[in-house]
Amino acid sequence: MRMFQLSIVAVFVAALAGAAGAADYWPLTPGATFEYASSTGSCSVDLQVGSIPDWFYGWICRRTHLYTDWVSDFYSTDANGDVLWGGYAITVGGEYPDFENWMFSPPLVFLDLPLAVGKQWQCETQAMYVYAEHVVATYPATFHFTVTGAETISTPAGDFETLVLEVLGVFTGLQPATMTRSINHVYHLHRNLGPVDEGSYLLTGWTGVVATDEATWGEVKALYAR
Repeated sequence: MRMFQLSIVAVFVAALAGAAGAADYWPLTPGATFEYASSTGSCSVDLQVGSIPDWFYGWICRRTHLYTDWVSDFYSTDANGDVLWGGYAITVGGEYPDFENWMFSPPLVFLDLPLAVGKQWQCETQAMYVYAEHVVATYPATFHFTVTGAETISTPAGDFETLVLEVLGVFTGLQPATMTRSINHVYHLHRNLGPVDEGSYLLTGWTGVVATDEATWGEVKALYAR
């Protein structure tokens, strides 16, 4: 088991081309915070350098806090400047906290930059269920990413021009054999601020992210791809 864990760590270390810093449509600046609100309450997001579990050391942890629950997603960038999604951990609070941790090997290309309306990409991975920092089960998974359009989103923090990203992930082979787990999420992404909504929660404010009109890495990459 220890050798298996070390091989997994090696995969994730190899992906650490530049975990922290700027990324088009998905901020990766440690210390940045975002606040969201709806008619029923509020939620907050903060970015920090990951340290637990070991294979996410140095990745950027995007923590979403809603009531007593936490969702921690782990992101990095690769040598091409694309945003990678390494996995996530869910902590359901209360008197008896519950945990759900998943890791993707290889990490998913979450944003294949530069983004444009109509762009699509697909990733095949192994979704590993992790408990007590040990991989206890592995399932094949396929994720489809589609930039379905552009939309202006009105929030308490202002009106934002966004690209609409739809993410559909399907896990197969779960028990019982007929069970299929899926992830289906729609993001409204602003070029500098990332998602301006979290489900029904709309952006109310942020810190640590400075808007800029300078050329972004995605635009530079597009020039070299011509």
